[in-house]
Amino acid sequence: MQVHVFGRLVASWSKLLWWEDDDDDGDDDDDGDDATAGAGRRRSLSRRERLLAAEMAEQCLRELIEEEDARRARSFVDDDVDEDDDGDDDEDDDDDDDDDDGGGGRISSTTTIATTSPDLYYLVIRAWLSVDGRYDRDGRHLRHASSLLDLMERRSSSSSSLSRDDARGRARCYAMVLDGWCRSDLDGAEIMAEDVLRRMMANDAIARGGADDNIHDDDIDDDDDDDDDVGERDAAGATIVRQYNKVMNRIASGGKPNAGGEAERLLDELISFSSSSSSSSSRRHGRGNGMGAAPDRNSYNAVMKAYANARGGRREDAIANVERMLEVMEGRSESHPSRASSSTGVNGWGRIAPDKISYTTLLTSYAIGDRDDTCGVDAGERAERLLERMMEAYVKGGNKNVKPDTVAYNAVLKVWGKCGHPDAGDRSEALLNAMLERYNSTGDPDVRPDDVTFNSVIHAISNDPKDRVDAPRRAMRLLEMMESMSLGGRGGGTKPTIISYNSVLNAFAKSGGGPQSARRAEEMLNRLEDSYDKSRRGKGKGDNGAVPSKVCPDVYSYNIVISAWANCGNADRAVALLDRMTHRTKGGADLNPDATTYNSVLHAWAQSSDRNAPVKALGLLEIMIRLHEVRGGVGEDDDDYDDDSPSRPTAAADDIPNVMSFSTVINAFSKSKYPRKAKQARDLLRRMKQLHENGSTVGGGVGRKKRKNEALRPNVYVYAAVLNACAYSFGSNEEKEEALRIGIDTYEELQRSADIETNHVAYGSFIRVCRRLMAEDDPRRDHFVSRAFRQCCSDGQLGEYVVRQLRPMTRLYTTLLKAYIPVEGGEEVRYQDLPDIWKCNVKEKVKPRGPSHVHSGHKQN
Repeated sequence: MQVHVFGRLVASWSKLLWWEDDDDDGDDDDDGDDATAGAGRRRSLSRRERLLAAEMAEQCLRELIEEEDARRARSFVDDDVDEDDDGDDDEDDDDDDDDDDGGGGRISSTTTIATTSPDLYYLVIRAWLSVDGRYDRDGRHLRHASSLLDLMERRSSSSSSLSRDDARGRARCYAMVLDGWCRSDLDGAEIMAEDVLRRMMANDAIARGGADDNIHDDDIDDDDDDDDDVGERDAAGATIVRQYNKVMNRIASGGKPNAGGEAERLLDELISFSSSSSSSSSRRHGRGNGMGAAPDRNSYNAVMKAYANARGGRREDAIANVERMLEVMEGRSESHPSRASSSTGVNGWGRIAPDKISYTTLLTSYAIGDRDDTCGVDAGERAERLLERMMEAYVKGGNKNVKPDTVAYNAVLKVWGKCGHPDAGDRSEALLNAMLERYNSTGDPDVRPDDVTFNSVIHAISNDPKDRVDAPRRAMRLLEMMESMSLGGRGGGTKPTIISYNSVLNAFAKSGGGPQSARRAEEMLNRLEDSYDKSRRGKGKGDNGAVPSKVCPDVYSYNIVISAWANCGNADRAVALLDRMTHRTKGGADLNPDATTYNSVLHAWAQSSDRNAPVKALGLLEIMIRLHEVRGGVGEDDDDYDDDSPSRPTAAADDIPNVMSFSTVINAFSKSKYPRKAKQARDLLRRMKQLHENGSTVGGGVGRKKRKNEALRPNVYVYAAVLNACAYSFGSNEEKEEALRIGIDTYEELQRSADIETNHVAYGSFIRVCRRLMAEDDPRRDHFVSRAFRQCCSDGQLGEYVVRQLRPMTRLYTTLLKAYIPVEGGEEVRYQDLPDIWKCNVKEKVKPRGPSHVHSGHKQN
């Protein structure tokens, strides 16, 4: 088969991926009728069809390569034959030279065997990358496309023989694979992307992408004017900068600890390119690439993004690097971002002014917290000062690219909401008022507050620690303003969302009024629910003249109110709301209770004064376990549930129950008068460990296997809860002895654990067990307490809680801490005077209280 036939087959199979049914009648003439017959009719191919097209395209490419190799082998044989000829057949040789190369005739040694066109490689690479696109989860097709690039490299000729078309074609192949790696979510994709970039840049002709006419050294005249190909160089340089920017952005999106440094290293290379000589002579002798590859604004923004997104390390260091990059762009620093001694510096080609992306990247970095997801207390003020710098650059500096808009204001508001500043609520509201004043006076739509703006301010107000009582009124006023702007047509995108309502609910729940606050939160939930139901039924205005809301309460809405009642110990109201969620879910609402919902109700029982509270909490936990079994693949059906059960399987059971669920029920027993509660607590711990090990069954058929339930992996707090139940056991001597034995066994089991570190809470709880359940003259008391104290100090876990448990045991307390008791005859030890090495690992506020964090729906912020 002739070579060009294979080439056409490759192109045909590849282009099938973008096939369009044009109702072609086979005529080459365009009569105007058929030109529009198939317009807009494009059939979307299935994945199987796309895979088949890619496979067939590659098969044709490989057959073409085999044909090419065979032709080359025949040419070598013919060369050997020609050397043995005595010259008598010159006429015949001349005749053979006129034969068609693809017709099977003898090939002369002077015949050039053309290599496979890079455009065909490009078509096949593109076909493979189109099979799954961005959904190539395991990267199989992307790696296969990369292997085709490797094949092209191995078979390619030297750069000195590249035509402009070949250079451009190969550049497209590199760029396609590079783009694939940059779009991939695979771990290490940025490394693969940089590797492709390196290989691309290693060949000057390919790096230029065919933009420069002077591909061949022989074509370069020493007397040529260096400026003749400036436009070509600029085009090539811009292409190179785009490829570098892609890799830097992929590094930034990976968020690895060293992302900032890696991205800035690539920026260094671009700056080196820009400072190298661009003369044709120096390019020919390898002294500079002459491609005008100077970094642009996007290059600097990518590096800033990489520093801002880096996970791990000190946030202040990351923020300092983002600030440094911005100062370089602003011209506050004339030096190179990482090489202050550079003679060219960042201004060697003219200062690159920042844009809104540059500033908002820094604003976003202020909002990124450490492990506890909180940023520094001063972060809000720093963000607001940066906003003022943007305004100054826009008004006084004339930089229209940095005009502060709603996005910038929202970024500052997000920082205020997370920084924990005592005046965060007031400062957020003041910033909103400034936006409203500017919008109302100028009518500038770029600064019109949107729903994110209002939600951020409401969120900051609801979490204001110094004004809990007035927070609900202020939050409601902003919500009503949103509703008014929406109804009046002045708000644009300013329409209350469920996030808005949840933030106001949160303000009511946290207002510190106990049952009254919980009641007000539930009343608001009722109004929202009623308004939504009226809107679904198509009814007009409500009793107060308000238009029914189309915003439906979500799981977070109910969780907020349930948690409010739980903190008051009103389990009946919490259970009633759980029942309501179940009822509305059966009616079609998307209100499946989650782990927070159930744990909040369990917490309500743990806080309740009901004497049967622990039993009721245990009953709900059993329902949660059964729910997990049904949804997790262990059970087969849900026939065992009553129709009115508050926990009939309506929730996704991935984390129901979790370790918090068991800890809360154990705490409920610990606070109760329930007999033999230590045994009950230990049994719950064993049950949880068994459920963790059993996990759930995943896969099907032969591939079925067990997977541990990580939501039920024991932690130090569930052990501490069991120890606490032991410490507060009462009853006969036999029951107390049983509780003591369980406490010692639990503590020793914790000490033997390979993946759980004993902390100050567990040490303090065990010392409390010994103090309360052992007589003062019991020799075991000194032994166990002294050993636990030494181990606690060795682990750096001597918290104040541990010292408080030791203090009532006066003799032992004095013995263990005598070196730190004041000489003046006092018996008290100041905690701050104890060696730092004894308490270096204490984290006093790690233990969660009650249910896990109640999400208020601030996903937009």
